[in-house]
Amino acid sequence: MRLGFGLQVLAVIAVTCCCLSLSAQEQPTAEPLSTPAAAPSGPFRKIAPGVETVVPAEIKPEELFSIETVAGQANTRVNKSAQCLEFTFKPIRFVRVRTPDANGVLKEKLVWYMVYHVRQPVVEVFDAAGNPIPAKPMRFFPVFWLEDQQTKKVYPDRLIATAIPAIQRREDPNRPLLNTVEIASEIPPSPPGEDHSVWGVVTWDDIDLRINRFSVYVAGLSNAFKQNEEGQQVQKTLQINFWRPGDAFFEREDEIRLGAPGDVDYRWFYR
Repeated sequence: MRLGFGLQVLAVIAVTCCCLSLSAQEQPTAEPLSTPAAAPSGPFRKIAPGVETVVPAEIKPEELFSIETVAGQANTRVNKSAQCLEFTFKPIRFVRVRTPDANGVLKEKLVWYMVYHVRQPVVEVFDAAGNPIPAKPMRFFPVFWLEDQQTKKVYPDRLIATAIPAIQRREDPNRPLLNTVEIASEIPPSPPGEDHSVWGVVTWDDIDLRINRFSVYVAGLSNAFKQNEEGQQVQKTLQINFWRPGDAFFEREDEIRLGAPGDVDYRWFYR
């Protein structure tokens, strides 16, 4: 009888150790507090086909011109110099980092992040007289936020200094990744055959892990504005939808899927 009980105890211990081992493998390992990324030492890492999602730049005809009253003449076509950036992103991933809280105490956090790059493709645009308009750099001041589509809770992007080196080491030590503040600049045009993309990363923390349907919104990719029914100026914004059919106990980044049942992967809209 004692031998049978002892075997049962050993079996329970073995199963528990196995589960703990699997859980540790599923979750990202915490990164040191302030270990900088290694200096670039070679070419950029080649990205496998299908890893990235490309959202083409969208410029509609009505965004190129507006009908306004100029110098007392109604129905005048006014060029608006509409510009829009192409947005390419990699899947949302996780990284664990140790970062100080408001009291200076080091705490481990799970950081969600998205690596992306923006490019301004050269599109032929003509003025009212039919003359081509030369391509100019576009000012890019991005605003990111993540929204739970069920609870409507909004998570603005967070600048987490300790996360950037860890993300860069994981993604590509040779490619600098700019945060939302650093990337705010002018994006040069990319003529056919050239690529002047600028790379960045956006980060979030304290995400409620019960989330399963959410969207990432990106404002600043287009300079197109219009008035809504209330007479307010609204900006063209990109919405990217995600579905996470997982649970709140074991965080697995491979459970986050682009798109959502019954909805599109992404859309442009005014907000």
